[in-house]
Amino acid sequence: MNLAIHYPGIDPKTNFNIYDLNTETGEFTVIREGFRDQH
Repeated sequence: MNLAIHYPGIDPKTNFNIYDLNTETGEFTVIREGFRDQH
């Protein structure tokens, strides 16, 4: 069984995204859209 709570303001389309983050500049790019892995 999998129970989840979905809070207002949390977008399930972006909540699980994986990013490449430059910690020096703060720049980032999405390297995987996490919603594609949610079934």
